[in-house]
Amino acid sequence: MTNKQKIEKLIKIKRDLEVYYDQIEEIFGGDSYTGVGNLTWQMFDLLVDSYSREMGDEDKWIAWFIFDDNCGENGLSYAPKGKKKKKVDNVDDLVKLIEKK
Repeated sequence: MTNKQKIEKLIKIKRDLEVYYDQIEEIFGGDSYTGVGNLTWQMFDLLVDSYSREMGDEDKWIAWFIFDDNCGENGLSYAPKGKKKKKVDNVDDLVKLIEKK
């Protein structure tokens, strides 16, 4: 599996978890990020960390992209030291960022 495919898999899992927990909240009410929900998100976080290590993502760009930038939907930018800000709009941009060491 390529790095791009791995990241796309993480995005799909995150999206599936969001839908699942939205449905749980709708049915039962309350916060699905407690108890089992919290454990599930912790496991997903460990999966993201595992993929990051496997891909050599020492700066945790995958976690930033998945969580902070909401898989590229928030339009966040990063600024390498002494350089202009750059957006990471999609998985291809993220892969380039990780692999450009």
